[in-house]
Amino acid sequence: MISANKNNIEHSSLESEREPVEIHTNNIGTAEQLKDPNYFPPLRYAIPLGIQHVLAMFVSNVTPAIIIAGAAGFGFVQIPLIFRL
Repeated sequence: MISANKNNIEHSSLESEREPVEIHTNNIGTAEQLKDPNYFPPLRYAIPLGIQHVLAMFVSNVTPAIIIAGAAGFGFVQIPLIFRL
């Protein structure tokens, strides 16, 4: 903790005595497993990540067409016609 007086600032001794804390950023696998190209994560992680990947691919294909249609002056009624082509 930091306490501020009028003339000086004192740092608590607790800050220097803290133990390092391990931070686990993922539970998908160990560092060695994640480096292995043949590693397959558990299904409880693989299925949501696969769905996220498919949605990201879909959005990345549709978004440019919507942006170009908007810039070309097409209305909301004509934008679905672009996706039929």
